[in-house]
Amino acid sequence: MITIPIDTTQSSHFTLAVNIGGVVCSFRFLWNERDSSWYCDFSSSNGQNLGIKVVKDSGLLGSRSNIGADGDFRVLKANKTGEDEITYDNFGNDYILVWGTSSEWEEYDDLRKGV
Repeated sequence: MITIPIDTTQSSHFTLAVNIGGVVCSFRFLWNERDSSWYCDFSSSNGQNLGIKVVKDSGLLGSRSNIGADGDFRVLKANKTGEDEITYDNFGNDYILVWGTSSEWEEYDDLRKGV
């Protein structure tokens, strides 16, 4: 698994690019004041997914994944004492963006379930 650094201290609208298995993945993150949520647009050389709501413990790309690599991005709670929801201030600190392969996510989910 790979942790992707997120810095929300400068702006409520920012971009980042990461290389996952030779594929450059670009994100544009936007804070939506109306519903107090982060959203992202994702693109790679293999396509794009727009308007993805950032939800904890859920694949950002899910079945729409067209990254060209076997896996997905998830936002995980990194700090047990943090708030239960992703907020403007805790994304990138209490909640982190992580890339994992399908098998890594299966293992992670099994551990959380106690399997």
